[in-house]
Amino acid sequence: MDSVTSKTISKGGSQIILVGGQPIPLLLGFLEFQPESVQLLFTKQSRGQAAQLKDIFAEHGATITDHPIPHNRVQRIKAVIDEIIVDAKGPITINLTGGTKLMSIAAYDAAKTKSIASFYVDGRSDSVYNLSTDELHPLSAEISIEDCFRTQGQVPQEGVNVRELPDTTWDLLDDIGKLYFDWGVNKLRNKLMKTYSKGLQVGSSLDLGQQRFRWDSGGISLKLKTRDYYWKDPLAAKMLFEGRYLEYLVAKRFSDVLGEEFEIQVGFKAGFTDPSIASEEKNEIDVLVKRGRQLFFVECKTGSVKKQHIDKLAVIRRRYGGEFAQSILVHSDKNLPSELREQCEDNSIIRVPFSVQNRQIDDQNIKMAGNNLKSIKQYEF
Repeated sequence: MDSVTSKTISKGGSQIILVGGQPIPLLLGFLEFQPESVQLLFTKQSRGQAAQLKDIFAEHGATITDHPIPHNRVQRIKAVIDEIIVDAKGPITINLTGGTKLMSIAAYDAAKTKSIASFYVDGRSDSVYNLSTDELHPLSAEISIEDCFRTQGQVPQEGVNVRELPDTTWDLLDDIGKLYFDWGVNKLRNKLMKTYSKGLQVGSSLDLGQQRFRWDSGGISLKLKTRDYYWKDPLAAKMLFEGRYLEYLVAKRFSDVLGEEFEIQVGFKAGFTDPSIASEEKNEIDVLVKRGRQLFFVECKTGSVKKQHIDKLAVIRRRYGGEFAQSILVHSDKNLPSELREQCEDNSIIRVPFSVQNRQIDDQNIKMAGNNLKSIKQYEF
C-alpha cells in the first residue's frame, strides 16, 4: 500500500467524503484540511448534492473522483473505500460527517482496519472530532455566503451590504421612522397602502385634506401640516409600502452594535441555478448576518406573528446553516400566543423585541447573538 497510514489529520493529501445530510459541515471539513484530491462517495439519492459540492471543491483547486455506491450494502461500500485507500499515493483521511448510517459504519470500519485518520465536524461544539485519537480541535475554516447557498443549488440574487450604504440612506430611515409611527401619518399610510397594493403607478397622487401624497418619476413627495418631505431615493417607497422600514432599522442596529467582522446584508434573496426550477419563489431573508462560518437569519415582523413565519425561519436555518446558524425573530407582537412561543423554543429561534412606540430594538440580545450563538437568551415581554 502506497498510502501513508496515520491517525493524525494534516492538510493536503486526499479526503474521502460521504455525501448526504446537511452539506455545510462537509464543506467545512474540506475547507479545514484543504485536500488536493477528493474521493466523493454518494448514493442515487444524494447525487444532486454531490454535484453541487463538486463544483465548489473544484473551484478550490481539488481534483474530484466520483464513487457511486449503494445505500444499503455495508460490505460493498467498505470494499469501495478499501480500494480507495489501497490506491492512494499519499496521506488520506475520511470525513465521517455526512452520508447514511450504513455509509458511516462502513467508512469507520475501513478507517480503523487500515489505520487511517477519520473525523467528524461537530457544529454544536464548533470543532473537529478526530475519531482515531478521540480528540477535539477547534474549527478555523470560514465559508462564504455564496457557497452556503450553492450547496443547495442556489445563488444570491439580491441583497445590500449595509456597511456600504451611504449616509443618505440612514437619513431617509430616520425620516420614515418619524413618520411611520405617528398616528396621523399612519392613517394616511393605511390609505396609501390600499392604493399601493392595487398597483400604485408613477404619477399617482392622493389628497386627504391637509395631507397630500404624490409619487412621480423623480421621487416621492409628502405634504403634512408641519413639514413637507421629498425623497428621490427609491428605497422610500419600499420602506413606506413594502415593510422594508423595520428590515433596514434592524440591519442598522446590528451594524451599530456588532463589529466589523460581521457581514450584514438586508433584503437578501437567493434563487435556483437550475433553469427548470428558476421560476420557483426565491428564498427571502430580511436580514442576513455572517461571521466566519456562522450565519444569522433574521425575520422582521411589525404585525402579528404566524406559525408560517416561524416555520420559514426553522426551514431556512436547517437548510442553509444547520448547527452553525441561528434564526432570530424581531417582532412587536406583545401578545404572542404561548403555542408560538413554544414553537420558537422548539426550533431554537431567538425572539428579540421591537418597541413600536419608540422604535427601539433590544441591543443586549443583538450583542449576545454576535458574541456567542449558544449564549443567546430568550426575551420575555
